[in-house]
Amino acid sequence: GTTTTSPRLTVAVMMLSALSTLAAPAEHEISSLPGWGGPLPSRMYSGYIDVGAAAKQPMPMHVHYVFIEKEEQLDAGADPTILWTNGGPGASSMFGLLAELGPLLLNENSLSTPDFKRTGVPTLFSNPHAWTRLGSVVMFDWPPPVGFS
Repeated sequence: GTTTTSPRLTVAVMMLSALSTLAAPAEHEISSLPGWGGPLPSRMYSGYIDVGAAAKQPMPMHVHYVFIEKEEQLDAGADPTILWTNGGPGASSMFGLLAELGPLLLNENSLSTPDFKRTGVPTLFSNPHAWTRLGSVVMFDWPPPVGFS
């Protein structure tokens, strides 16, 4: 018999493969973030991966990713890479990254700091429970209408 693969699974595998071959290009490295005045907790990257051609789509299709290296790397080859994606329609994975598990968070105090009152930029706070203390984190914002849950 013939085995068929889910188009969603195929796209997910292609994106993970593309990210690993990109090896987080230097031009995608984040050097600072608005609302954070100090050095970043670890190296961070953000960009787009072209998945349209690999998925045989007639139009360009790009997926946004954020990759954050593990804080305090002892042996980069031994540290795990954690994949994070929010589920449900319209749920950006950036929400989870900035409100739950990332090294820098937005919270109820982000709009009440002196810096916010001076600049209008929400303040980021260090997350003592960040998943990046355990391993590197890669986050994808899936294109519509994928809706992984």
